[in-house]
Amino acid sequence: MADGFKILAQATLTNTEATIYTVPTPSGERFLTRGNSQAVISSIILCCTTDGGGGGATYSIRVKKSGEDADADKQVIFNEQAIALNETDVLSLGIGLVSGDSIEARCSSGDTVQMNIFGTEVL
Repeated sequence: MADGFKILAQATLTNTEATIYTVPTPSGERFLTRGNSQAVISSIILCCTTDGGGGGATYSIRVKKSGEDADADKQVIFNEQAIALNETDVLSLGIGLVSGDSIEARCSSGDTVQMNIFGTEVL
């Protein structure tokens, strides 16, 4: 049963790639017959709040399929995307994920880009 749309994750990006959101795995007696939960990422919003040098920063976002190597180029959905100081990027994506899949991100200069992920989880 869907929980409705909500904030799935909020993070300050650093210059080291980090997992921002992972689809939870169902647990407990209620979920014994279900193998996977699902999530639909409706949007990702990024805002450059401080100057990383040069008037802004860049960000990279990867969608990692559970069990796959984190360095696979096929997982990259945004690579070194420029964002100016005080600019906001709204990414309307509609990405479907299952248990263990994750969204990873980083920015070119630490603590300059804020990331919010919105969507719904079906557990």
